[in-house]
Amino acid sequence: MAPGHGRVLVFEAGGVAGLIIVSAMLPVMFHILPYTGSVPVGARFLPIFYAPLLGILLLRPRDGIIAGALSPVLNHLVTGRPDVPMTVTLSLDMLLFTSLVSLSVIKQKASPLLTPLLYILAKFISSYIFLPQDNFTGISGNLDIFITSLRLSLPGIFMLFVLHSVVLIQRKKGLIP
Repeated sequence: MAPGHGRVLVFEAGGVAGLIIVSAMLPVMFHILPYTGSVPVGARFLPIFYAPLLGILLLRPRDGIIAGALSPVLNHLVTGRPDVPMTVTLSLDMLLFTSLVSLSVIKQKASPLLTPLLYILAKFISSYIFLPQDNFTGISGNLDIFITSLRLSLPGIFMLFVLHSVVLIQRKKGLIP
């Protein structure tokens, strides 16, 4: 092993662990915010997506994917929310979203405008997988659920754009690598 290599591995493991903790705890902060109606604040602002996105953009794509895959489960274990079926759906959403964003970063095609579109694509794919299918057309019989979900999460989709934009601006200023 090269000199200092062990320290690098510890730093990388610490970075991933920190990212996972932030990914799991940020939604907890949103869970405690009061809300009216039947839609929780987290479903509107998508805080569980923030840390994995930042991990992909600032650390390494695999760090964001790992954090994204684990954060819904950890969030459920810590808070009991979301319920188990939603945890499974959210885990798939996260895995798809982080994989798509990671691919765009690896291919050097990532942009703040692309990030919200990748969220929408991930949501559509997971909706197609989990929602009942119309046997005649092969299109989800619950397309209205997908559309409603997108409409309700517009503030969060906008936040994904803002976070990516801030990283890009800070990188252009040389404030982050």
